Amino acid sequence: FSLLLSKRVMSITCVIFKIAKKLPTTLAIIFCQTILLLYLLIQKKYRVEIKNNYQKIFGNDSIFKGRNFRLSNSNQSNSFWVKLSQRLGKNFGLMLKTGKEKKILDKTLFYGENILCNLMENNPKAVVVSFHYGLWEFLPQIFQKLGYEIFLIANHPSDKNLANELNKFRSQNGIKVIKTITEMKHCLRQTPNLSKKLFGFVLDNTSKTRGYKLNEPWVGFSVLRTPFILAQSEKIPLLSMFCYGQKDKIVVAINEVNNPEEVGCQLRNYLEKHPEEWIFWGKRRD
Repeated sequence: FSLLLSKRVMSITCVIFKIAKKLPTTLAIIFCQTILLLYLLIQKKYRVEIKNNYQKIFGNDSIFKGRNFRLSNSNQSNSFWVKLSQRLGKNFGLMLKTGKEKKILDKTLFYGENILCNLMENNPKAVVVSFHYGLWEFLPQIFQKLGYEIFLIANHPSDKNLANELNKFRSQNGIKVIKTITEMKHCLRQTPNLSKKLFGFVLDNTSKTRGYKLNEPWVGFSVLRTPFILAQSEKIPLLSMFCYGQKDKIVVAINEVNNPEEVGCQLRNYLEKHPEEWIFWGKRRD
């Protein structure tokens, strides 16, 4: 245990990440659900942020009244805390297994695939934006499997060991993880070829770069502005994608985006249906 606390070795988060990756899928899901519930129990500041963000979206926090991690009574199984831990834990467990168990991706149902196909006929490149909602880490693997060339820009945690693990995880099967916008522009401006390219960004949980403030899902909600500027300057299509589980299938919903407010409204619509699919904490505060 003392080794895990040393700055010279991997962090507790990194250890959890590595353990979950090695477990069979069912055990990985249970493990992630348990860890997430404990994490929210310990991290009061995130519980407060979750409540505040929920109230900003839906106008009240009555869902939290009298539902504070009391798991002994079966009536509490429907509490938002438990639902959030169960759903996100399942999502994390599934996403961590995508590289080795590709059969998970075999039952993918697409909504709006014609939008992507029609846009790709005129331009083999597109910028894709998403949120930390549902099974967002599935998106690169799904489209790589369909023959697209995938480029990702992702934030890197300060923990170098965890950053290396995430980089290896996200770059599976030939997916390219890009660290800078300059590198992204270079990839965009390479000599065109027959391969179709998607450049992916996750819009929320961004704290180091300038953002756009939206009116949805709450007034002042901030998102990364880089993909919108990039799509406009390079004159390429901008798409939003949401990926989530539906019974035994994976659903990918695709829409063309004309401005940042549209994706804020889309996120709001998904949250009204299934708020437990979203990571409510760690959001940017300007």
